Amino acid sequence: MVMTRIILILLLITNCFATLAQQQVPNGGFEFWERSGEQIEPIGWNGLMTADMCTFCSLGASQRVFKEKRGLPSRGNCIRIESTSAIGGIIVNGTVTTGQVTAPSVRPSQGYNRSVIGSKEFNLRFTDKPDSLVFWAKYSITDKSDSALVSFLIHGDYIMTDPVKFAKPKTPGGEARMTFQTNSEWKRISIPFNYQDKFDGKSVFLLATFSSSFEAGKGNASATLWVDDVELVYNRLSQALETQPSLVGH
Repeated sequence: MVMTRIILILLLITNCFATLAQQQVPNGGFEFWERSGEQIEPIGWNGLMTADMCTFCSLGASQRVFKEKRGLPSRGNCIRIESTSAIGGIIVNGTVTTGQVTAPSVRPSQGYNRSVIGSKEFNLRFTDKPDSLVFWAKYSITDKSDSALVSFLIHGDYIMTDPVKFAKPKTPGGEARMTFQTNSEWKRISIPFNYQDKFDGKSVFLLATFSSSFEAGKGNASATLWVDDVELVYNRLSQALETQPSLVGH
């Protein structure tokens, strides 16, 4: 655990200098992993193995994120995220997040990810204002049965859930969100951040999520998503010049 924290600190420092104080998501290339055996997760990210789950849910918890050595561009590691089916054919979507996966009941549709404000392990401090999110992805489903999901929410010093689970929710200051497919090929995906008019870039957390199914409890049990080289872009000119891939989602 001590070594894990040291690596995470070094990643944060490296990202800081590399981007001239413009923040990046730690371990965006998914090169560094922690734990051993089946209970393995990328440093700076969390999945089902560290989820906050109801008693019965925890009995069926399984590894849904995996380290794969065939990342893009053909070197290093990437992350493989897999959906699966539970008793009764219910879809359990594979998810990785900078917050904590939360399953309050055995119904997957009630699950969500959240920033846990009081825990450094389950939140990502963030005080910047990127123009866009860029990453490489490969997705296995090519029909209408499912789509992958990416969601990056920049928010203040309050509990943020994804999807929102409160009667009177607080909205994020900035959001980059999309469902997508890639025709089973690696594609570079660029998504602009949308900001509230009064957002000043001073929010303090980023709740980032990648999921192999577009919605909890729905989709295709064989859905698999690979992700690599996650980057936050701050240059509006380079964002305008991005070539958008052809994406199909829900």
